[in-house]
Amino acid sequence: MKEAQELGNQIGNWLGNLLNEWGVAGGSLRYVKMFVLLALTVIIALIIDLIVRKILISFLHKIADRSKTNFDDHLIERNITRYISQWLPAIFVSAVIPVVFHDFDFLITPLTEIVDIYLYIVIALFIQALLQGSRDYLLTKDKFKDKPIQSLAQLLNIASWIVVAILIFSELTEKPVTNLFAALGAASAVLLLIFKDTILGFVGSIQLSYNDMVRVGDWIVMSKYGADGNVTVINLNTVKVLNWDNTITNVPTYALISDSFINYRNMEEGPGRRIKKAIYIKQSTVRFLEKKDLEKLKDIQLITKYIESKQLDIDSYNQKNNIDKSLAINGRN
Repeated sequence: MKEAQELGNQIGNWLGNLLNEWGVAGGSLRYVKMFVLLALTVIIALIIDLIVRKILISFLHKIADRSKTNFDDHLIERNITRYISQWLPAIFVSAVIPVVFHDFDFLITPLTEIVDIYLYIVIALFIQALLQGSRDYLLTKDKFKDKPIQSLAQLLNIASWIVVAILIFSELTEKPVTNLFAALGAASAVLLLIFKDTILGFVGSIQLSYNDMVRVGDWIVMSKYGADGNVTVINLNTVKVLNWDNTITNVPTYALISDSFINYRNMEEGPGRRIKKAIYIKQSTVRFLEKKDLEKLKDIQLITKYIESKQLDIDSYNQKNNIDKSLAINGRN
């Protein structure tokens, strides 16, 4: 800070002398000096941004195009390079604020805090793009398609924003981060209540994956929520089901742990499907076939030979064993 102040004094004195030579004097001198330095800062920041975009970003795009893996392609799609390009101009602006506003000390602290907050937000957006790109890449791999990658990415994203919010609050209140974490520990019960659904959803997604209860693409039926179709998304809070009428049902992730549902995956992956149907039979119609019934059935060519051979076998058995056929229950029929 002292070095910045000394540099600000030197630049301020030099620019003040130069403006005096140009005829600027009196109370307006410090305002003109501030606006000149501010204009130079904006111009240099724009030049830095242009250089980063033209050189660094194009270089990273070329590396992504030539690399064998498509991981960097997913990062590029999530505009991760845009957030990288915003770091250097912001760092430069933060460094020169004490110089630009040397004659206005009361503005240095709030403007520095604003730039620092901007940097924190850019870092959070960078982490978010990194997590989304990593998620997109992992979901292209077969061994990760049935894992709760999306839930984990969402949880880490929420955690990163919470950390950024704590850092911003610490910046604005000028209190150590450790004090804020201590206060959060004391308010843990309230936090658990606020993030109850998120915590339950994360635990539910982990259990669903670990126990292999449901995967993306499975056909599930959950009558309680009106879900009957294929699972399309499993994230931190909801499981999206594309129903057969092309509507979408959002089922809470934890509900798949606490409530029952039907998963047809085993039926679809197996060689056949079991069908359970109820067939009602009138009791009085259950009886042995009579000769007139057999003669009628012999007209069906597919079973004619079977009936004839079976009838010869039954008659031979009954005759051989002297079966009394005056009662239908005796012998074979």
